[in-house]
Amino acid sequence: MAAGPHPGPAALRAGDYALAQDYQSQAVQANPSLSVAWAERARSRYYSGDYQGSIADSLEATRLSPDDPWNYIERARAYLDSGLRAQAAQDFGEAIRLDPGYYLPYVMRAGILEEDGQDARALADYQAAARLFPEYYYSYESIGVLGMKLERWAEAAAAFQDAFRRSPQECEYAILAANAWLRAGQPRKARELAESALPGIDREKFDAQYLMLRLFMENGDSSQAELSVMAMKKLDDRALMVFFLAEYWKLRGKADLALKYHQYVRDMGRKGSFADRLNEIEAERGALNG
Repeated sequence: MAAGPHPGPAALRAGDYALAQDYQSQAVQANPSLSVAWAERARSRYYSGDYQGSIADSLEATRLSPDDPWNYIERARAYLDSGLRAQAAQDFGEAIRLDPGYYLPYVMRAGILEEDGQDARALADYQAAARLFPEYYYSYESIGVLGMKLERWAEAAAAFQDAFRRSPQECEYAILAANAWLRAGQPRKARELAESALPGIDREKFDAQYLMLRLFMENGDSSQAELSVMAMKKLDDRALMVFFLAEYWKLRGKADLALKYHQYVRDMGRKGSFADRLNEIEAERGALNG
């Protein structure tokens, strides 16, 4: 191997996974007791889709450096993408034990726990991630979603407000917070939120979101908001706004209209999207049975 910086990481950054693995295999052969050599090849194999090879290399890396939390994080990702969820959760837990001050493994483990229906444990992990890295708004989004699922409306509202404060271009967080405050029986807080959020929403870009937040605050004519929502071109955004229409009519006591819009979101088939994630909460609550 030539002297100078090792070329494997550069090839990996360039997306040339085969070349990266060639260099990293040379490094493994030259230094088989060096955990970083195994870890770097594991990373290349992961990005090339060779999850089993990545797991095998990560196992060797963790054997050589059992106190390095990153080796467990890398292996957990390969386990997760291989469908080995329990093993992934265990490795994320080991990474947390070794470095309890790093937020990422909490977020990753929380996603597994949430999908497995362990909502309370998932919520605790998201809350830990939010404490450790307050600027990471996704943690607050997930705290809010689980708060809605658990019908802890005030907690959900506060979390969505925190997400909106950190990512004000995501107008949907303001609508979710207003919805949750109304569900919590605190219309004054919902109105205060709307009054502070509305002036900052660019109607040129976010007209439907602006109108929807106004609609949540005012029991008025919904036709303008509905027309704006249905004209949205991006399907994931439209699905989320249709979800908000369903929530609006539910708050107004119009269960049939709410069911109609919830079903429309389901029929759009935006699996894995934010709209689908929220809509399935209502499905579990029985909103879509019928």
